[in-house]
Amino acid sequence: MHMHYYSLSKIFISFQFPTLGFIVERFWEIQAHEPEEFWTINCSHTSDEGTASFIWIRGHLFDYSSAVVIYEMCVHEPMATVQNVRNQEKLKYPPYPLSTVELQKRASRCCRMSSEHTMKVAEELYQAGFISYPRTETDSFSPNTDLHAIVREQVDHPDWGTYAQRLLNPEERLWRNPSNGGHDDKAHPPIHPTKFSTGENNWSPDHKKVYELVVRHFLACCSQPAVGAETTVEVDIAGEQFNASGRVVLAVSILKCFYHLLLLLTSNNLLPIFQQT
Repeated sequence: MHMHYYSLSKIFISFQFPTLGFIVERFWEIQAHEPEEFWTINCSHTSDEGTASFIWIRGHLFDYSSAVVIYEMCVHEPMATVQNVRNQEKLKYPPYPLSTVELQKRASRCCRMSSEHTMKVAEELYQAGFISYPRTETDSFSPNTDLHAIVREQVDHPDWGTYAQRLLNPEERLWRNPSNGGHDDKAHPPIHPTKFSTGENNWSPDHKKVYELVVRHFLACCSQPAVGAETTVEVDIAGEQFNASGRVVLAVSILKCFYHLLLLLTSNNLLPIFQQT
């Protein structure tokens, strides 16, 4: 046993020494590195749709005088010409109908509420008749559910009522039957609003947040996908090339009612719509 143990130890040590050598060598390289100053030129374009930040194609220059000369050229002739716009369409699909786990996740992310507190508030809204039973694994509606009737109850709301009306209008082509999330606990439907309210006198701010989340999620899962585009815009300023990358919103659809998804769609830089000249 002793000899076998010694053999393993010997192998272990033989593998560790080269690794230690690499670490020491890398440490010496870092210690010997001398930082060198460099300069870069960036620009931005602001419109009603937002601000697009453009990055210099050259990246950076180590020569200060050269960077200043190029910068002054751009300042003297600041008109930017759009040379190229590349788009790759992306769809942001509506969420599945709301289950307990998703309610907790979205309340945590969007409302900064703990799971325990979220369920306490949701239970109180349920007991008062404003939302369905909030403890459910089901994320698909029964074919017999009158979804239009649930939407119809929300058309007078000052914040999302206009969208609810548009959702019911066939000419708008916004309606899309909710997707089936594949889970059914055979006991309760997905969480959805059951009574209209613009806020009750005894509601706390958190009651309003949870009710709004439930309503907006329901409207969203009955909506068409939002359409965006992964976009790269290339511009020329006084002979210098700059580009910006981000997302352009082409068709808002669910984003009109479900602002939480807007955060996902615009997690990258949100760009205005540019046209090539």
